Amino acid sequence: MAKILVVADDDWVAGNLATAVSDTEVELWMCSDPRRVVEAAQQTDFDLVMADMQIGNMGGAAVVRELAAAAYTGELARIPVFLLVDRSADRYLAKQAGADGVLQKPFTAQQLRNIFSSLAATL
Repeated sequence: MAKILVVADDDWVAGNLATAVSDTEVELWMCSDPRRVVEAAQQTDFDLVMADMQIGNMGGAAVVRELAAAAYTGELARIPVFLLVDRSADRYLAKQAGADGVLQKPFTAQQLRNIFSSLAATL
């Protein structure tokens, strides 16, 4: 079963992700505080992190950089990160931050299932 850490403080995002995985082999873990993402990742072996680009005062790009820095220093294994963006212009910022993938909001359950299916195929 794939384990995905969702970093979001928006109930809509969390609800849509939960609905998308309701009949799949995916287990979601929620983290509403982006400052705690490295700590959460150290406690559980996640296969993917999905972070909202707009979250709290840190933001999704900072989450990508925090996880990359922790992997670089050996604090945790590298985890792929998808950013959930609001605008097409944010795609550029997500790639500059080093995100492995981008999904623009509003997204559909089918788009999420496709990502999760691709992830499951690599596990």
